[in-house]
Amino acid sequence: AREAGNVTLVDDAAYSDITPYIQVPPADYTLDLYLSDGVTLVESFIAPLSGLGGGAAAVFASGFLDPSGNQNGAAFGIFAALPDGTVIEFVPGVVPVELSAFTVSVGGNAVTLNWSTVTETNNQGFEIQRKSDNEFVAIGFINGNGTTTEIQNYSYTDRNLNVGSYSYRLKQVDFDGSFEYSDIVEVVVAPADFSLNQNYPNPFNPSTIITFNLAVDSKVILSVFNTLGEEVTKLVDGNLTAGTQQVEFDATEINSGVYFYKLEAQGINGESYFEVRKMMLTK
Repeated sequence: AREAGNVTLVDDAAYSDITPYIQVPPADYTLDLYLSDGVTLVESFIAPLSGLGGGAAAVFASGFLDPSGNQNGAAFGIFAALPDGTVIEFVPGVVPVELSAFTVSVGGNAVTLNWSTVTETNNQGFEIQRKSDNEFVAIGFINGNGTTTEIQNYSYTDRNLNVGSYSYRLKQVDFDGSFEYSDIVEVVVAPADFSLNQNYPNPFNPSTIITFNLAVDSKVILSVFNTLGEEVTKLVDGNLTAGTQQVEFDATEINSGVYFYKLEAQGINGESYFEVRKMMLTK
């Protein structure tokens, strides 16, 4: 027997056992019925005892798991007898596939998903889905553990990812084909290092694209200078998230010539980065 929080109250009670009274708070409880192997879960029963505050109940089982094989006797059931003579029959309940954790971590260009279940019923497995554009696509499948009330741990690693933002979810699939989605977790695969890339096109007229990579969230200044060292414009001055960033430089209002663009980044991890590159404006 276990309460809603999945804490075991009575463990391994045989059909004919008489166990001592235990004091428990009024709540709804789940009674799990196993075969003698102690592993195969036959059925779970819901015990709605949340309104029994201050009272007592004797819980007992009666009947056959296979009535047809026992002269069509009474079907198996679990009941609670109250002091006033009232008998409550516990109804069979469904043990859902209940996720207790779903986390994501990044290592280089790989993302690892870890999740755990506290209960499973009829669980064929989990389809791992990833969204990087506009829709989720299946990228893998991990077999489940059928029906169990033991904690199960799972892991899946998505490798060789490009820099960018990704979303993941689990599609839990039953043996009968029914399914349910988990919550969505999001992650950013960031570059391993800071870098400033060559602008393109180059030479250009009148605009060009400048891209740079941030290994971590950073305070960024991106400036353009002429050959005299004078600042022409400041393209970026603020906080940016880790990843690949892209900025357009529109030089419509300035003269042809050689210009320099400088990236200064101060990462939240304390790392600093500085780089200058040259570009050519031709009109």
